[in-house]
Amino acid sequence: MAETKGLIYVPVLHTQREAAAISAAAKGGAPARDGNIPPAERKEAVADMWSGITRKLEETNIPCRAFRIYQDALPVCGMERSIVEKLAAKGSPNHRLVLELLNKEARLEGTEHPDLLVEEYDSLSKLLQNSGPKDNPAALAQYRAESNRLMEKRDVFIAERIRSTIQPGETPLVFMGVRHKLEKLLEADFVVAYIIYRLPFRKIGDIYNT
Repeated sequence: MAETKGLIYVPVLHTQREAAAISAAAKGGAPARDGNIPPAERKEAVADMWSGITRKLEETNIPCRAFRIYQDALPVCGMERSIVEKLAAKGSPNHRLVLELLNKEARLEGTEHPDLLVEEYDSLSKLLQNSGPKDNPAALAQYRAESNRLMEKRDVFIAERIRSTIQPGETPLVFMGVRHKLEKLLEADFVVAYIIYRLPFRKIGDIYNT
């Protein structure tokens, strides 16, 4: 029987609503709407989260050169490092950490199918073209259905990308938005260990249901 490999999974927060949720969770409360948390407090909570994730990665004692990194929304394109560098320069804590790991000999892998990312962008653009999505429940429902369909296809591609590119002796380090559901697709091939800091994983669904 082939040896089951380990995989490190880091759920990533992308939106202001998600940032509000981590700020609330840090205080032991329920996820809150964006307007209930001051921007400075949200920023501090997210920065604290990424500092905690960095420490937890260090505590794994896995050398950086053993990591092959898979990043949410990073297309297979041949310019992966350049994209990470640009987003890190713009202040993304996620991409700053990825760049720091790359500078310590971790490897970066194109993760997503570019056509699926374009479809996702186009779907969101159509929603935003409607005046006030909250006032157009039909358009919002259509977007959510399309986004869920695309997310399933994206997850299938990402899971196969991880399986097909990981090399012997390497550990996949996966940074994924909290809406992704890769676990069932990966558990047959990897033992998945989560790196989560202060945002209870069981509450992630609440971010999208408020």
